[in-house]
Amino acid sequence: MCVLALSPQSLPLLLSVTQCLVITRVRDTEAEPDGPPWPLSDSELAQFESLGLQQVEKLEFLESELDVKQVRIEYQRHTSLTGS
Repeated sequence: MCVLALSPQSLPLLLSVTQCLVITRVRDTEAEPDGPPWPLSDSELAQFESLGLQQVEKLEFLESELDVKQVRIEYQRHTSLTGS
């Protein structure tokens, strides 16, 4: 399982990860956000799948006091048992 602060420098680490849990604020637009914290867009979240991780479970929720949209996504990399 990976738990890391997502940054451009951390993306190569995901190539060796078999499971990853992402909990982040999300935004409905591709416009660059003010921050921190920096909510992720759908295209930014899609980068996990472009690295070979597949979405297992997704839960959208509102941060209780601030009504800020967040998401919890579990990703998993399916590896071959034959090693090929």
